[in-house]
Amino acid sequence: MSYMEVFNQIKQDRIGSLYLFYGEEDYVKAEALDQLKEKLLGPGLMDLNYHVLEGANVADSDIINASETLPLMADRRLLVIKNHPSLTSRGSSDSKELESYLARLPASTCLVFFTDGAIDKRKNLYKAIAKYGMVAEFHLLDRVDLRKWTSREFRNSNKQISKEDLDFFLDRAGNVLEHIRNELSKLVSYTGDKPLITREMIEQMVAPTAEYTVFQLIDAIAGRQEKQALKLLDKFLDNNANIHLIITMLYKQFRNMLLCKEYSSLGLTPNLIVDRLSAIDRRKVHPYVVKKCSQQARSFTTSQLKSAIRACSDLDQNSKAGKIEVRLGLELLIVRLCSQNMSLSS
Repeated sequence: MSYMEVFNQIKQDRIGSLYLFYGEEDYVKAEALDQLKEKLLGPGLMDLNYHVLEGANVADSDIINASETLPLMADRRLLVIKNHPSLTSRGSSDSKELESYLARLPASTCLVFFTDGAIDKRKNLYKAIAKYGMVAEFHLLDRVDLRKWTSREFRNSNKQISKEDLDFFLDRAGNVLEHIRNELSKLVSYTGDKPLITREMIEQMVAPTAEYTVFQLIDAIAGRQEKQALKLLDKFLDNNANIHLIITMLYKQFRNMLLCKEYSSLGLTPNLIVDRLSAIDRRKVHPYVVKKCSQQARSFTTSQLKSAIRACSDLDQNSKAGKIEVRLGLELLIVRLCSQNMSLSS
């Protein structure tokens, strides 16, 4: 089910007895749990009828006993199991007692399995929850929904922002709502009584994500803007960025650009490319990343992208082996990448 259906059920007071919340969008996932608490428990009864158990340290019998406990001075109680190992690929699959119990979960208990990140849908516990309850994936919002959410938050703060500057803000703030919310709050506080959010204010107050800085760096390299690329590198390092992380991110970005170029040539749609890259990374890749990589890949030939990937890998290995000073090596790499013929030989 869509996680929006969870919010609809809460709003319409149609809350079930069994849920699984998982996915990368932690902010929305936590918001859904908070709304469940408010709807089910109400003020003053939170401590009496709200119970959280850490899945890694709890036996099936503990979950069953907690589920059988009757609510106090209320119709229902909320039991949350966090990061149960039987829902992950690395965890144990031995939860037979719990799996069979879910079929007879009492209506007085709302049991929520709350998991960080991905789950393994092959596991029997997942299948039991899907059979007897509701499974909601809290995926990262796409660009359209991010615009809607962020625009609404600015309006609620009595702030105005143009569509162009809203996109600029999201480019810098990234695609994780928790980080966006923090940067938005900081920006709203900084602007005080001024109703209009400008690009200059965003540049002043919103720290760009590492991913955004790498996008900028690749854009400068694609435009053969050597001075701008080196300036961006200096700025990145001035913010105490890990230089080996920069090399790793450049490697990953060039790899994604190559894959986007090759998949596009095979006729794959952007959504299918998202799925392919997500499978490779073993984590959900945001559609905006695929869009940006596909755009940037047009500035390079397949041969140039492969050479850039090899060069990033060689620099990482040689710098760690002490064969070259890492910052000098990265600066030389950028200079070579910006050269007109893209020659990457030493």
